[in-house]
Amino acid sequence: MKNTKILLSLFIFASVLFFAGPMITHAQYGGGGGGFIPVPVPPIPHADVNNDGVINEYDFSILMSQWGQTGNNLSGDINHDGVVNEYDLSILMADWS
Repeated sequence: MKNTKILLSLFIFASVLFFAGPMITHAQYGGGGGGFIPVPVPPIPHADVNNDGVINEYDFSILMSQWGQTGNNLSGDINHDGVVNEYDLSILMADWS
């Protein structure tokens, strides 16, 4: 019975963490107790490769000109994994204006 209560408590605790997501309490900022402040979610990689405010054929052209290249400072590497490939293309296509 004791093990069942422990497992149930762990399940409830894990469920709360899963559904609540990452949260920061006021106490972590030195404020009074209670309440939560949601942690900002990092932005999804933006496919505007040439930073002109529009995702279009110019961004596609840059991505294709860098296709297969590897490195750190490639503008076509939209997801920043170090290679310009189909994953970057899929992000560009999903964000196409």
